[in-house]
Amino acid sequence: MSAHESNSAVAQPLLVLMDLARRARRAETAQALQFLLVNQTTALVRYVLGVLWTQDDGVLLQSGVSHVERNAPFVQWLNEVADQLADQTKISVVTPDMMTPEQRIAWSEMLPPQAVWVPLSLGDRKGGVLLCRDLIFTEHELALLNEWVDIWTHAWVKLAAPTVHGELTRLWHRLSDHLPSSGQIKSALGDFWLGCRTTIQRLQDNPVVAWHWLKSIHSRAMAALRRRAAWLKSQGVEGTRHAIVLEAQAIWANKRRRWKWIIWILILFPVRLTVLAPGELVPANPAIIRVPIEGVVDEFFVSPNDKVTVGQPLFKLDLTSLLSKAQVAQQEIQVATQEYRQSALQ
Repeated sequence: MSAHESNSAVAQPLLVLMDLARRARRAETAQALQFLLVNQTTALVRYVLGVLWTQDDGVLLQSGVSHVERNAPFVQWLNEVADQLADQTKISVVTPDMMTPEQRIAWSEMLPPQAVWVPLSLGDRKGGVLLCRDLIFTEHELALLNEWVDIWTHAWVKLAAPTVHGELTRLWHRLSDHLPSSGQIKSALGDFWLGCRTTIQRLQDNPVVAWHWLKSIHSRAMAALRRRAAWLKSQGVEGTRHAIVLEAQAIWANKRRRWKWIIWILILFPVRLTVLAPGELVPANPAIIRVPIEGVVDEFFVSPNDKVTVGQPLFKLDLTSLLSKAQVAQQEIQVATQEYRQSALQ
């Protein structure tokens, strides 16, 4: 290979890299930048499948696919593989020891044998690009990928394009820190169920005493509510608002108290004992009844689901078309009879 051919072979990928960098700087939306990374990187390094993954959003984009179905088994499996590879801090060729035995078995059925993982610097979030193909990635291609992803990451951070799904995921994580754990839920439900059983047992053992006990509880609760309402009325609008804010803060600060309030609020909602579901009525032993002649049904003599017997009339056809056909047939008979008589006389 001559020096000129060698320089041309090196300059061609550099020109592609410069073009990708220019397009990344001019990208106006996050979707355009993601599409450029997943689908247009093939001009720099050839691959069969490209996947963009982030820690909060999972698989954001897949090469050759306009929309990623997050609930698809293949996408969920890609999320597991990418989460396993997310610990890699630099560009690296994917090897079997980076995955679990189950993932290695599924890899041979779903993806090409050769793959490279390119991590992304997205601040406090992990991310990366998975590129797969049948041929081994060379050191020269890995260097080009590393440089291109560094340029793309700079454009991504500058664009500051978080996705709606990622923002909702982070909001849910922050909210879940304040929600009660499964053990606290079980404990609260157990206390509630124990109180219900105690009340039912008292009603069964001595209904009169239990009834007076319930009335006393009701009277005390109503008296407390009336005192609270009178106190809030005396405080005015601003004092009422301040008291409600303080009470809400106190409820939210105490997890046990907060969970009890949630249970009582849920009890206020009605629970329907019926559900609506789509259904279809089909006959158990269907039978197709064919009429030997064509026509329009004029009248039915039976109703749906009626029992019928052999020889019973079911419906009557419209006689208009049948009578007209009969008249035409009679005329044809008369014409044929006259022709026959003429032939016989001859």
